[in-house]
Order: sequence, then structure tokens, then C-alpha cells
Amino acid sequence: MNLKQFEQTDLLSTKFEVQQATDTDIEWIAELEKKTYSGIDAIPYTVLKEWYTANSNAFFVIRNKNGIRVGHVDILPLRQETLNEFISGKIIEHDIRGNSLFKPDEREKINHLYIESLAIPYVKGFARSYALKEVLLSLDKLIETICDPDFSTIIYAMPASEEGKQIIEKLNFSITVEGKNRKGGYSIYKIPFFELKTAIQKITT
Repeated sequence: MNLKQFEQTDLLSTKFEVQQATDTDIEWIAELEKKTYSGIDAIPYTVLKEWYTANSNAFFVIRNKNGIRVGHVDILPLRQETLNEFISGKIIEHDIRGNSLFKPDEREKINHLYIESLAIPYVKGFARSYALKEVLLSLDKLIETICDPDFSTIIYAMPASEEGKQIIEKLNFSITVEGKNRKGGYSIYKIPFFELKTAIQKITT
């Protein structure tokens, strides 16, 4: 996806904002995941609620210029033991529990983050690309809401679609464990936080 090709579109229809999710957004996010992902890839409300209760700083919604929710982003601050089990493929997302996440008052301990979901299903065409661009430009601020990133901070992702795979590869994520070696079958990618910031600047300017 080329994020530089949309200067001629109607800017009034391409205004988006990423906001902190509230408790009332979680049920909506669960419904969005049902529509976006298939089968076990969609995280149910009960699990999302458990994660949100553990650390509400990890959840964000994307709104258009009229304040309507069009997508969401979840970035989980996983504890090391859970992260290791997840990356190696011993567990899948559904197995991650609330106590697997660092709490907001433990932010100084967080140096690994997992982008659990980035979905924008309710916007199409050029406008969808603008929404994605807004998320990418906001990503460092979202991460700074959860922790205090430094040169040891690593960002992980597990694309479940070809489009998702293309996006993270353009952002210079590298495979850390291939899907064939993991329960669930999806590859895990990672990138240092500051390398990600540089990659985002390159594809959005």
C-alpha cells in the first residue's frame, strides 16, 4: 500500500483520530473482531474485557471526523514468561490472561509490546489509507501511553492477513519465529521501537 499517493483526495473525508478506548468501547471492539477475523482469530469479549481490566492503556479506537468509530488498535504489554510462550507457539492469543499483562503502575518494567490487532474495517478506498497513516503516525504516542520506550523496547506483531503482512514488511519488521513452528500457524515478527519510528517516517512523508 502506497501511503503517499492520496494528496488529491478530499481531505475533509480523510480526517481521523486515534483515541484511548473506554470501557464501553470493548464490546464494540469484540464485534469488530468478529467481523474482521475468522474463527479463533477473533478475540471474544470476555478475553478483551479481561485484558482491558488489567491494563486499559493498551486499547485505542480510531474515529472519523464525525466521531464515528471505524477501527481499533490493541497493543499488549506482555509479561516475559507469557511473551516467550506466545512467541514460541506454545500458546495462542486466547490463552493470554489478564495477569499476563503488566499493569499501568508497572510501566517502567515494560520493554516488549505486542500489537495484537490493528483493524480498520469500516473505511474503504483512499480514506482507509489515510486512517492507517494516522495510526502509524500516532503509534509512538500510543506506545508512550503504555510504557517509557528506550533502545531495549521491542515491538512484536503477528499478521493474520496478506495485507497485514505486506504492511509490517514495509515497516521493516523481521520474522522471529515462522508460522510452521507455532501453534496457530502465523509467523511472529519484531522490530526495535526506534527502528520502527524511522521506518514509519520513511513511508509516510
